[in-house]
Amino acid sequence: MIFLFITIIVGFNGYYGQDSYEYLRFTRALYESYVQGSEAGDFGVALPVLYSVYGSVASFFSSPIFALRLVSFLSFLVAIFYFCKILQTVFPKYKSTAWIFSLVFFVLSPNVLKAGMLAMTDTLCLAFVLAGFYYSLLYWQRSNSFALLISIFCISSAFMTRYIAAPLLLIPSLITVFYFFKYRDFKWLPLVALMIGLAFLPQYLIRGEDFFSFMSDKGISLWSVQHLLQSKFERDVSQAQYDVINLIFVLKNWWHPSYILLGIPFLLFVRISDLKKQAVIVGILMTLLYAFYLGGISFQNTRYLVLSFPFILLLYFPAFNRILDKVKSTNHRLMAGVFLGILQLGMFGYLLQKLVVMNQGEKVITKMVNEKMIPNSTIYTLSFEGPLRAYTKHQTYSLLGENITELEENTYLFFNEPFTRSLLLDESVWQNFEFLKSNGDLVEMETFENGFVLYEVKK
Repeated sequence: MIFLFITIIVGFNGYYGQDSYEYLRFTRALYESYVQGSEAGDFGVALPVLYSVYGSVASFFSSPIFALRLVSFLSFLVAIFYFCKILQTVFPKYKSTAWIFSLVFFVLSPNVLKAGMLAMTDTLCLAFVLAGFYYSLLYWQRSNSFALLISIFCISSAFMTRYIAAPLLLIPSLITVFYFFKYRDFKWLPLVALMIGLAFLPQYLIRGEDFFSFMSDKGISLWSVQHLLQSKFERDVSQAQYDVINLIFVLKNWWHPSYILLGIPFLLFVRISDLKKQAVIVGILMTLLYAFYLGGISFQNTRYLVLSFPFILLLYFPAFNRILDKVKSTNHRLMAGVFLGILQLGMFGYLLQKLVVMNQGEKVITKMVNEKMIPNSTIYTLSFEGPLRAYTKHQTYSLLGENITELEENTYLFFNEPFTRSLLLDESVWQNFEFLKSNGDLVEMETFENGFVLYEVKK
């Protein structure tokens, strides 16, 4: 119901910023390659391909712009299912309260619910992480060969969906290897290799020799332990100033109301006995290692914390039941649940509202730009490539990267020069900007409220 309300009533299609539009662009290219036999090419940036691959398959049943959101939402439902299964498997004593805990503190967690509404990789990766962890638990406990194969496929797919999940997946992967040797399941090695191969196959088919392109990701190449104590970063193309240092930020999903309202009370009710569960210990170690990694990268992104959040809830689940035992009245329990749910929905609305405004602004400005341009023109821009590619049929190119060597007929420039000069450090932007200025006359057509100016580049 929330998904339909956000989509139909609010009119939010799940896209904002650069990455989501880039996933959409490649999803369309893949779908057209299936239907028309055209060349799909590859991403302009080193993003993982699996989300767009799933989106391109879903595009046979709906438009690509809706298909990616459908993948995200269905993945959200899968993540809910496996999170609840993990709770029931690890804590059979509290099996009856697993669903209510999942609903109030996982499903209605503002940042988790927001992730389910976006055309981004978060919930697909989360579904693979939780499914992989669940089947890993079954394998560790029962030497279940089916569980082994599914866990290997899901963990590999989680990495291929979001490279940044690697530190989170490392510990359960190593434990699975340990049990693989302990159980002497060597006969399954060919099928294990097959599961890994199936998860990695889309990346190989699309990227080929650039299979390891993720190694150039800024989260790897610019990682430093010194970043844990920093809140200001200067990267190769931008600068960033945050309110808190990385060390505090990476622990945000333990206590912040945008993730959980009762984080601190739950911590007070955690007992040493809770740590006797293998799954809880592994989950905490996964979360801490992942937090350490996130603390070393040169930017902060709240979405990254979604992947480790379920494992914090795994620790909090017994604490929740201890608090519940103190509330004997069913009516009081119901009232508390409804109250918490309403508060979290309010926080969810607050978080989503910023993205809705951004999305609607992008669509309005793109429409206005489109109306002022000659059909099927060429337009150069920076930071607005995604909306222009998503909502228009113009040939859209970025000022960042490859040098412009030729000026086409019917060329336009959509650019916010003052903001860009305050932010960007990469010289290719200014080389291309100067090329357009020196090889044509920049005729200002309109200035928009976001500071961007539309120019016609007359030869």
